Amino acid sequence: MALITNTDSTILPYNTDYMVYDLDRQMYILTNEGVRLLCGFDLIEATGNETRAELARYEVSQDVYNFISMYSLNKTYNYKVWLIAKDESLRPLFQRVLADQMRYYKASGAGSLKEQHGVNIEKGKALDISAIRGKVLISASSEIILMRSGLLYTGHMYYTDYSDDGTW
Repeated sequence: MALITNTDSTILPYNTDYMVYDLDRQMYILTNEGVRLLCGFDLIEATGNETRAELARYEVSQDVYNFISMYSLNKTYNYKVWLIAKDESLRPLFQRVLADQMRYYKASGAGSLKEQHGVNIEKGKALDISAIRGKVLISASSEIILMRSGLLYTGHMYYTDYSDDGTW
């Protein structure tokens, strides 16, 4: 984990008390304080310790970024990650997506759904894996916000100012 050190809101990406940016993984992550204030619960208390809380925060972020990648052409995914990091108008929306996803993660057990294989050994039955995983990987509100922001657009995207300068 290599969190960016920037807290200057005029230079993107930047860290706040609610959301930080990991340069190694190129993604925003909610902080424990962000979870507490935006979601209404103490993540450390809910998970049992700081390490599990950090893993949960990273898992929630990774789920959101994976969902975006499912709706991206190979060539456009990196551009979308860059947009999330560098577009000031997307930052508050993305913070809301992470908060909504964190609430969904806690309330529904979404963290374990993607790990289910659909086989009930005791009864000798197998469930359709798409019925288990299907559209439950991300909260409905997160999906709506991502759709509205254009991050779930699946077509070709044309961009001129995209650059990998190592700051995102």
